[in-house]
Amino acid sequence: MEEYDDLVPQGLVDIILKQFYRVYNDLGYGFLESVYQNALYFALGMRD
Repeated sequence: MEEYDDLVPQGLVDIILKQFYRVYNDLGYGFLESVYQNALYFALGMRD
């Protein structure tokens, strides 16, 4: 899979996954996908 190694920088992937799990842990389960999507949008915009 060496040809795909530079598609998305690993640092960006780490940030997105970290914020995704933060949002999911804060909200819990059972919401529509759009709720998680909006929360992730704001979490990524407000991250330090």
